Amino acid sequence: MLPIARKLRSYLHHVQFILPAAPVRILSANEQQTTAWFDLNSFNLSVETPGEEVEDEEGILQSMASLDTLLSELEAAAGLDPSRIILGGFSQGAAMTLLTGLTTAKRLAGLFVLSGRLPLRHKFASMVSPHAASLPIFWGHGTADPLVTHDLGHACAQFVMSEIGVPAAPKASLSSRILDWLDLKNVNADRPAIPTGLSFRSYYGLRHEIGVPELDDLVLWLSALLPPRDS
Repeated sequence: MLPIARKLRSYLHHVQFILPAAPVRILSANEQQTTAWFDLNSFNLSVETPGEEVEDEEGILQSMASLDTLLSELEAAAGLDPSRIILGGFSQGAAMTLLTGLTTAKRLAGLFVLSGRLPLRHKFASMVSPHAASLPIFWGHGTADPLVTHDLGHACAQFVMSEIGVPAAPKASLSSRILDWLDLKNVNADRPAIPTGLSFRSYYGLRHEIGVPELDDLVLWLSALLPPRDS
């Protein structure tokens, strides 16, 4: 995520990016040591009925607790208002974004999910915070993703809307406007509405990666959700 954070930072000068590192572990799927927020038994992630998933529940819950502790430390040490914090990630980081962001007692500004899915769906509805349904969520997913398939990502997004109660975001076209909007001298004259609901965006031909149109859309979404304090 470091190159992506640098790209976002080049547009969003007023935003501080904090990149927590996942712990090092050996994945059961390939018996290789890597950084991962939780273990994977297989890379064949299918669209399963909630309750049929085989997940590393212990590892997931430990990582959720670790990230929630980090949010508390940022709030206490840096004086950050949780309503100015956006949690986001790619792949497993996207999964942890959903799991942590929708269950923490802290009311965050929003979440962005890139090529992600929602593990533990069989018990997730009982874990969510009272304000989870009001969180704006940007969800980008490639149609050619071979690892976290588009069907799986879309099914998880539908679950968040139907079971958690997050409404679908109003339809909007962002990419065509991003550069013009960012170059405006008077940004307030053309500021997009503050994002609401879950915006699921499909990117044709994109694999398990982050594409330029997706990044453009994310920049504008972040800009609208987290404007400079003096704007």
